[in-house]
Amino acid sequence: MIATLTRPDRPQDTLHRYAECVTTAEIRAIGAAEAAFARGDDDALRKAYDEHGRLVYTFCARALGPERANDVTQEVFLSAWRARDRFDPAKGNLAAWLTGIAKNRIIDAVRAEKRHSDRRAPESTDDMPTESE
Repeated sequence: MIATLTRPDRPQDTLHRYAECVTTAEIRAIGAAEAAFARGDDDALRKAYDEHGRLVYTFCARALGPERANDVTQEVFLSAWRARDRFDPAKGNLAAWLTGIAKNRIIDAVRAEKRHSDRRAPESTDDMPTESE
């Protein structure tokens, strides 16, 4: 059975095109997993990672490269778990929320790398005395 998605904040025609490929059972399973995550149920973090880990990793890898993406992906899920009380399944889905956290963690990683590279950059040698002076 195909479900019809209804959300008061979106026009029905926008949602209808997605309803064609999502079953009622899938909607219930997704909703249950998101509610379990928000409640902090045992095993909810693992389930969230199993469902969305590939999405978050790919997003991070495209921005940072595969080496750094593993660490940032882990940071995303830890941040999400610690802030799970701020996740509201009625306002949006878990994948979108995790992607938003990932975007912020990517920005943090880029800024941190820039700070570290600025510190490692050699100082200007123009003001240093040379051996001939």
